[in-house]
Amino acid sequence: MEIAHCITGVSTYTPDSRFVIGPSPRLEGFYAATGCVGAGVAMSAGFGRAVSELIAGQPPFTDISAFAPTRLGDFDPFSDGFMEQCSAARANKKDVVRVSG
Repeated sequence: MEIAHCITGVSTYTPDSRFVIGPSPRLEGFYAATGCVGAGVAMSAGFGRAVSELIAGQPPFTDISAFAPTRLGDFDPFSDGFMEQCSAARANKKDVVRVSG
């Protein structure tokens, strides 16, 4: 069977090459699950479960504290400096996704 079209999502990166999972410190009721470094499909089930548990007020099934959005501090995602840090993280990507500090 031939594939006629393929559409993928944006491959997102963070300055420290780690996921971002949890409630936004800026927007009440907004939860992030991003920074997938190209592993979004592989990680989607775990991301979905962790975020749904957070929204339901339950403790996540695994420790996601290392991925808290607040670890990045207050930043402008459109600033040249932030985008350069994310670009450098992408440039240093290896075949294996690093999920711990």
